[in-house]
Amino acid sequence: MRPGGFDAVDHRSAPLVMPDESWTAWGNALARATETQRADRLFSDPLAQCFVAAAGSEIPFLTAQETPPPRESTPPAGIMALIGDVIVIKTRFFDEYFHRVCAAGCRQVVVLAAGLDTRAFRLDWPAGVRLFEVDLPEVLEFKEQVLITQAARPACERIVVPADLRENWPTALRNEGFDVGHPTAWLAEGTLGCLTAVDCDRLLDEVNLLSGPSSWFALDHTHDGSVATPLLQPFFEGTGISLDEMVKGGPTDPADQWLIRHGWQSTAYDVVKQAAAYRRPTPVLFRGDRREQGNILFQAQRTT
Repeated sequence: MRPGGFDAVDHRSAPLVMPDESWTAWGNALARATETQRADRLFSDPLAQCFVAAAGSEIPFLTAQETPPPRESTPPAGIMALIGDVIVIKTRFFDEYFHRVCAAGCRQVVVLAAGLDTRAFRLDWPAGVRLFEVDLPEVLEFKEQVLITQAARPACERIVVPADLRENWPTALRNEGFDVGHPTAWLAEGTLGCLTAVDCDRLLDEVNLLSGPSSWFALDHTHDGSVATPLLQPFFEGTGISLDEMVKGGPTDPADQWLIRHGWQSTAYDVVKQAAAYRRPTPVLFRGDRREQGNILFQAQRTT
């Protein structure tokens, strides 16, 4: 039995239909599955391995699951060695965010571009929490296939909202029972960089219209994220996926300034310091010259 009570099952016979722009969902699943097997794991996500098994060789970078090198001077060997440690730190950081805001009384949660996120299943939610997962229909369809086969049961009320964040997703969210004007805890994990600056502004304007007083918004964004694209692109050669096409850059302002401009009181957190707090080494992408670019984690509260 896997940690958390699920057995991983081979689903490679299941049809795999995932849009190219959802490649980050696979990266998250790979990193979380690997972390779950560690004795000193920062979280347990047994369903992540089920998603990996379901996809099999269809994941573009499945064959590159090397762990981060033990010494900071050692060059990484594969794509997961470049991004896996950051994903793990982000996952734990946002887990703690949800625990904190729910402890403060928030009972409405929205995960934007939810991908293969399983927080609805693996976190200890207080009674009354309603969690909405918004993502593309193809992503959620694949996810539901695996969850059904695993007989996975959420630990809160989970509502799936098939919608494109570049289109009229607020209507889809409201149609599924979202309470407009109520305090809400939003999460956009690994999302902004895949949207243009215009789409990001529109997204946050729509979040503002939906959110009540005392709402929260957590996100991650690497303002100089384009620096990492040349490092990652070689791993996608031959897959038909171009990171130059997938990575749109996100807001033109640093994320904390962007949030403040839209009426949120924002705090930035350094991923390097968070890693140290979790007793993990400096993430590979933030070593050397990029050590000062570590403010990629943000939590904000509604001020208007």
